[in-house]
Amino acid sequence: MKLYEFGHNLYVSRWPGRNPAEDTAAIRDAGIDVVYSLCTKPIGVELTARHVSHPIPDKRVGEPPLEDLRVIVMGILDDLAQGHRVLVHCIEGRNRSVLAAALAERKRQGWTGLQAWEHATTVRPRCLNNTAFAEWLRGCP
Repeated sequence: MKLYEFGHNLYVSRWPGRNPAEDTAAIRDAGIDVVYSLCTKPIGVELTARHVSHPIPDKRVGEPPLEDLRVIVMGILDDLAQGHRVLVHCIEGRNRSVLAAALAERKRQGWTGLQAWEHATTVRPRCLNNTAFAEWLRGCP
């Protein structure tokens, strides 16, 4: 399982469970101790990390679920501030997880939405192909 490093101690990936032994090793070897799941699919590996399940829809129109994202991003930022290594995942690791990680880095770095989008699309190629998410993020001040 490929882990994409979005910032210091912040990673994004696809759903851990396609290759349980490999995925477990990737999480363990990276020292990840908190995993945020943004999809409804149950984790497919044994985790020693704390697991936070907060599914959000990958809807293609309108704004993303703003209140859910606020809660997720604040949790991620709190965990990072406490020194945790955080993994955020959804099914493919391209839309929901990338949006949450980009918003967390936006807050940490003081970036605009456009800067966060540029960072995300550099770190995780072929991400944010959900145009509703991409347009919303690019439009954030």
